[in-house]
Amino acid sequence: MRAQPKLRAVSVLSGLAALFMANAATAGETPIYGGPIGGTDIGAAYLPPQPGLYMGAGYIGVTSDDYRDVNGDKVPFDTGFDASAGVVGLNYVYDTKVFGGSIATSAQLGYGRRCIRFGERNCSSGMADIYSDLFFWSKYLGGGEAGSPGLAPLPYGLTVGGGLGVTMPTGSYDKHEPVNTGGNTWIISPNLAVSYLTGPEFSLGGDGTEFSARLFYSMPQKNSDTDFDAGTVVNLDWAITERYGNWQVGLAGQQAKQIDSDKLPDGARTNDSKFSSGSVGPVVSVFLPSIGSQLKVKAAANYDAENTFSGYSLVMIMGWKVF
Repeated sequence: MRAQPKLRAVSVLSGLAALFMANAATAGETPIYGGPIGGTDIGAAYLPPQPGLYMGAGYIGVTSDDYRDVNGDKVPFDTGFDASAGVVGLNYVYDTKVFGGSIATSAQLGYGRRCIRFGERNCSSGMADIYSDLFFWSKYLGGGEAGSPGLAPLPYGLTVGGGLGVTMPTGSYDKHEPVNTGGNTWIISPNLAVSYLTGPEFSLGGDGTEFSARLFYSMPQKNSDTDFDAGTVVNLDWAITERYGNWQVGLAGQQAKQIDSDKLPDGARTNDSKFSSGSVGPVVSVFLPSIGSQLKVKAAANYDAENTFSGYSLVMIMGWKVF
């Protein structure tokens, strides 16, 4: 039996690419939805096993020259999108149990640059909106195996979680600018998560195969500067990975779909701006016990895009326990 790493701080910044691409926030309003800056992947339902303050820092790069229309077809004119950002996050795990599960509060903040090209290229630099899990609850339901004396066992079996996320309109925004790093929109995102880790006998040759997913129901509020009211979005983040000692490797993906029509400033509803976005790619995470840190690298490419850009992203994240 391998020891479970004591640190799962990458959950502080458990993804970031897809959301950073989606929330381009142009004057014409692009897709808007909530979740940890970029989504979640491995360990979606887990919290760090020890109470205390955890910190993460990361970098994201996104690029695209392919805008798709409402039918998923590439538009017949010059388009492009590129972005890069540095992101930091904090995750505090409380020293208490609620209904037998752990509970935490987290927040993530980024600073970066975004550029959009529709014939003419426009760029903006500044702060991104803050995303916070006001609370996230996680409970291990059982099926675990005993570890060696003095070592924490891997969480074999089922772990479930749920929480309430809020995206706060704290980023840089000007309704007269063609592109912004903030969206000027409150987004309420209740969510549910599940992680299941098989035993070694049912794995792909490692210590266990992990299946993780987190479902968000994002409800953007009205933009007070433009009176634009974006529709509700359902967003599923997932990952299938294999654990090999301190390593975890596999695939991670995201599928977001707008289910309600946007409400225009004149009060009319429109289906013309509904969007869909899906991406998938490899993810690799390694626990570094010598420095008490965890490093994750993730790449993704879009397989689905309607009324949004289809492109590529790269994410690098490092997390550690502060105290």
